[in-house]
Amino acid sequence: MQGYGALDDRERKRLWLGLRFSPLLCLTGIALGTVLASPLVLFAMAGTAFTGGFLTAKHPFDHLYGAALGPLLGGPVPVSPGPRRFACQLATPWIAAIAIAFLAGADTVAWALAAPLLIVAATVTTTNWCLPSLIYGLLHRREVDGAAA
Repeated sequence: MQGYGALDDRERKRLWLGLRFSPLLCLTGIALGTVLASPLVLFAMAGTAFTGGFLTAKHPFDHLYGAALGPLLGGPVPVSPGPRRFACQLATPWIAAIAIAFLAGADTVAWALAAPLLIVAATVTTTNWCLPSLIYGLLHRREVDGAAA
């Protein structure tokens, strides 16, 4: 779902935790930032999403996994494919908006923004099914279909 289609079943089994590690840390950080109403934590999480979506080939937490757990649990996570990077790109302003809402004292707005994001993050963490990756696929399918027409 996140664009790791080139992985065979053996590689997917080997990387079952590695592919969920970054989403798990993102979910944890966003949940913590929301519960604490902490713009600082949320801006830090938006920074990791920005880095993973726009600046590097891997999410920063993928590098952490590769250094700390990868040697013990099956090796590093491959480079982030387009759908996963797109998810980070969508998450960046979304997380920043939650932080800004808390800064503005609009806690209800912050929670209204955070709840669906936490559901999306929990879903990808537990199932590897990712709504932003699905949207990416639909958008790029239309581009391919339009070019063929």
